[in-house]
Amino acid sequence: AVVARTGGWSHIVNAIPKLAGKMALPTIIGLGVAKWLGGATVTPDLMRFGKDAKAVIITTLAEFLVGNFGFNLLGLILGLGIGVADLGKAFSMIGVSILALVAFIVQGINVEMNELYAASLSFSNTFTIKRYITNLAVGIAGIAIGYYGITHGIIGSFLTFIGYIAYALPPLSGIIIADYYLVQKMHYPGGLEGLPSVNWRAIVTFIITVGLNIYLGYYLKDVLLYSTPLLSFLIYLLISIPQMIKNWRQPSYTKS
Repeated sequence: AVVARTGGWSHIVNAIPKLAGKMALPTIIGLGVAKWLGGATVTPDLMRFGKDAKAVIITTLAEFLVGNFGFNLLGLILGLGIGVADLGKAFSMIGVSILALVAFIVQGINVEMNELYAASLSFSNTFTIKRYITNLAVGIAGIAIGYYGITHGIIGSFLTFIGYIAYALPPLSGIIIADYYLVQKMHYPGGLEGLPSVNWRAIVTFIITVGLNIYLGYYLKDVLLYSTPLLSFLIYLLISIPQMIKNWRQPSYTKS
């Protein structure tokens, strides 16, 4: 419908984004990578409920191919073709409003539920709080933030949210990569069950990195470093030197 309305693919391909120049390219790339890494870190937690390995593989492929590639491509076509960032309004303009409801159910509800679930579980495990309490607290916070975003303009709130995500999401991937590949040497001798319930070095690294990112991005107007996993990667390695030395002195393991 968009292609027919705009007169062909050439218009979409050659269109100028509505907010062109408002965000630096390195920041866009950093946010894109962080988004995928963020999804990848949540996926194993959700997939532990899979019936078997086949279900896990099929679900993960569907999640990334349909949920990420499919809906991102749809958003690109609508945004470039019609010049409207609001998907609901864009669907209405091309006369297929029913797709807005489908997109909301398929892409919106499950994503938000997953985020609320992950947040509730993390708070419960970290601070040893009962799940129904964290469920209630996270649910109320989510509703309040959503209401605030709608009443203050969806697009403006979304751009602000993306800006905040840039400070907090990339450090997670940097910590995970540093811990698995270098500190743990890609091997957990005691298995996942042998790990502490909370990695406080990771928590400290995250807090320090977010503080540095806010300073770099907000005060120094940095457009690259604050949106990458590099700082958290280096900080985590620095405070994990004793653990890394201990693990690297252990004999190498080979997979059977």
